[in-house]
Amino acid sequence: MRGRTKNSDLVTQIYESLRQDIIGLRIKPGEFFTERQISEIYNASPTSVRGALSLLKHDGLVKVFPHKGYMISEITLEDMHNLFQFRSVLENANIYYAAQYAEKEQLDHLEFLAEGQETSLEPETHSNQTEPNTEFHLYLAQITGNPILLEQLINTIEKLQRLSWMGTPHKFTPASVDEHREIVKLIRTKQVAEAQALMRKHINQVFEIAVSKTLKKVF
Repeated sequence: MRGRTKNSDLVTQIYESLRQDIIGLRIKPGEFFTERQISEIYNASPTSVRGALSLLKHDGLVKVFPHKGYMISEITLEDMHNLFQFRSVLENANIYYAAQYAEKEQLDHLEFLAEGQETSLEPETHSNQTEPNTEFHLYLAQITGNPILLEQLINTIEKLQRLSWMGTPHKFTPASVDEHREIVKLIRTKQVAEAQALMRKHINQVFEIAVSKTLKKVF
């Protein structure tokens, strides 16, 4: 098999750079731009830029306006509902497999993360700037031993990070710390259904706060 071409490497580079700018809100929802503008920024051919933007379109992060340009996708209430619903499915799967496969040392570390403290023991696939709250959830996914579950959760959480432009909180609260502690306890004792029910409650509370803050901004 031949190695990747320089063009495919450039497409990936542009895609990753733009994706992080969108996720990090350095490019805001609703902003409009053209292929030419991106080509000038990255000193890249229209073909490479078009390839990167096609990937972003597939991610649901940009919308295409033929013969005009592109717009950063805005986040609708339906998007929020779908993302939180999918996250709930992933988190419940993570609990199920963590209860089966996690080792004591891993659960000890998960319990440490439940306190909302920073740590240097992070999943290799995400940034060392991860919020403690997110760190807890990603580590729970990591200890399932299923890299696809971790990858999907990272992708979903990254998309949800865009909700910060609507004022959605990312930090730990005393209630979330208590819920995280209880989830770890239930996983240790193999009480999967109870842990999953608490996780659904935990995620639904964040969703309700996000919806409330969004409606206040709109109205």
